[in-house]
Amino acid sequence: MKKFSSILAIGLLLTITGLSPITAQAIDAEALHNASCIECHSRMTGGDGSLLYSREDRLTHNQAALSARVHRCATLSETGWSDAEIKAVSQYLDEQFYHFSK
Repeated sequence: MKKFSSILAIGLLLTITGLSPITAQAIDAEALHNASCIECHSRMTGGDGSLLYSREDRLTHNQAALSARVHRCATLSETGWSDAEIKAVSQYLDEQFYHFSK
């Protein structure tokens, strides 16, 4: 019973803080991005998929829009990413390309 109580307490703590077990682990956002995004983006641009992030007429202009776009793409491409993984990929893209958080 004590073990069950500990597991329940950890689950409750993770729920209250908004963390999931995967958030407690390091998420390799770059690897997720490279595995799930680059091929489609390369087809869209006819070559370098990262051009979508740096083009002058890009559709994403703030952190909230970036997070929404990553969520939309992850859903449409059926990546199966968790909310924590979507957040990690959004942060990775911001750090590498967008620089909204500066």
